[in-house]
Amino acid sequence: MKTVAFALALSLVACGGAAPVVKPPVVAAGPDFSRDEDRVLRVIASADGRFAARAGIVSDESELRSAGVQAILSEDTTTVMEGGRADLFSFDARARALDAAAKILAQYTKNDRENGLEIERLARTLQAERERLAYERELPAGAAPLFVGLAATWPINAAPAEAEQHDARLAKRFEQVMATLGSITPEVRDELEASLDPIEAKVSPSYTKSQVALVRLRVKLGETRVEAAARTSKVDASLEPRLRALEKRLRELAAPLAKHAPPPAPSALACKLAGSPSSILSRMIAPPERQRVCVIVNTLAAAPIDPLVAISLHDDVVVALWALAIASGSRVDAATGDLRPIAETSPHQEAEWTRRAALHASEAIDTALAIDWMLSDPQKHAASWDALGDAPIDLAILELSR
Repeated sequence: MKTVAFALALSLVACGGAAPVVKPPVVAAGPDFSRDEDRVLRVIASADGRFAARAGIVSDESELRSAGVQAILSEDTTTVMEGGRADLFSFDARARALDAAAKILAQYTKNDRENGLEIERLARTLQAERERLAYERELPAGAAPLFVGLAATWPINAAPAEAEQHDARLAKRFEQVMATLGSITPEVRDELEASLDPIEAKVSPSYTKSQVALVRLRVKLGETRVEAAARTSKVDASLEPRLRALEKRLRELAAPLAKHAPPPAPSALACKLAGSPSSILSRMIAPPERQRVCVIVNTLAAAPIDPLVAISLHDDVVVALWALAIASGSRVDAATGDLRPIAETSPHQEAEWTRRAALHASEAIDTALAIDWMLSDPQKHAASWDALGDAPIDLAILELSR
């Protein structure tokens, strides 16, 4: 085993020619939060291309190679290197990167007068990435964001040999998910089915193995037994009166357009806030769970609220109330039938909102709570949030309410 590991380690160096002479970085004596924050972000980015894109980080060769070396030293056979970086299904490699980032952060406390808020943001970012990893490990439920991520980080202009290897590795990932399909909820099945569309658009005719595996996965999804599952989301049921009052207020603001409401606009992608010049995290592209809040902040900061905006915000609150009902034990059809959006929605949009309510209840409810806080003075509060930048919703509201 040691011989194989040594040979593999040599191959990681050999693939790029002679091993470069890397001088150890000069490390300043004592903690330096600005330096260490950058180190934490770069360590996380080295094992997750989605995070790298959000943070605008281009990892260097030594950072990317580290994941492969650590996999060998840990005798981890699950890590797959794709384009120099561990792919998103390499859960153990991602976990090792998060552990390494946590060790760097551990020397700082949130009581730091100068960097307390940024330390809190960084700790919460690390926590969110651990939660993302834990969710995505649980296949098949966690497969949807992985496939969406693989499509978003698709290798560009790969050489023929690299494309052939990528084809084989991608096919194995389809087969890995297919092997986990037993009985699933309708929402998990539909979210997984929808997640295959963007990656299918990337698979060229030359990717013969992936095309076959993708078709087999779609067929297996269609044959998989679907059953309702007990809802285990932890939500605060006492929020219902507050959200009902918010829904009523938005319905009143939307009244002038209620009979002629246009269909919902497509979701924006890669939204980010202005943030603070002194905070890297505040200026990052918002993570998927806060993309909608980011769009709302930008919208409300730009102009006074009008009936059209009120209709859009009402949709968010309706989905939050669906989430609250489903998490509290209601059937999906009963929850979504009790309260309806103002505008007519397409079956596709209805399905997307239903999946959000059933599978991502906390995100839906947090979005409604953000709306509720901003609505007392929409432009002023949204402008303040934009200047604060991206942050967990409860942390942002707490900080902005001081």
